[in-house]
Amino acid sequence: MSRIAITLGIALLSFAGCRDQNNQTYAVQAEERSLKPIVAIVPVIDRTINNISWSLSEEMTAAIHERLANRGSIYLVDNKKVENNVKKMAGNNPFGANISWAKKAFRDNEFVVFLELLEHEEVAQNKNPSAIVEKCSAELNTSVRVRVLDLRTPEPKIVLQELIHDVHFIPRQFTQSNFHQIAWGQAGYETSPLGIAHEELTKEISLRLEDYIIHAMNR
Repeated sequence: MSRIAITLGIALLSFAGCRDQNNQTYAVQAEERSLKPIVAIVPVIDRTINNISWSLSEEMTAAIHERLANRGSIYLVDNKKVENNVKKMAGNNPFGANISWAKKAFRDNEFVVFLELLEHEEVAQNKNPSAIVEKCSAELNTSVRVRVLDLRTPEPKIVLQELIHDVHFIPRQFTQSNFHQIAWGQAGYETSPLGIAHEELTKEISLRLEDYIIHAMNR
């Protein structure tokens, strides 16, 4: 009897401890939501045609999400919740003139971010038309269209809309013709030509998003 009572007592204490810990976690999350702008980041729309072996959308979305989360100035909505919100877009164009649908589709969010990758191309720097491509350096040209909507007002309004363009120099020995690109997620990717270029691009995008959202929040 006494052993059973002791075991039961330990189990109850453990349950109570877990419940208290969960309550504390929920309390912290609730406090963050009340103090920080609540932002949904929709996965990057990739409009490019390229020979990259992985999803540029997944890579760039993850990089922007991680950087903003680490900075801690905004509350990022869970990815699964954002996926459910995206399903409610019902084919509406996030970059179109009509944005009235956004408030219903992204209910319970204060801001929603749309990103569209329009350009991702390595261009050989051969001033001489007869030059061999393998002997030329290159530039990686990338362009991302950004739109941020403020959903706190009765009608959604645009607080940021711009085209972010980046040009990254790639030495001859690291161009597509001369270098086997390490894939995203593999060891060494961060220091590869694309890894560095994408880091610079997503950093710039993240800073722009943070600046405009915080500014809009404090108006």
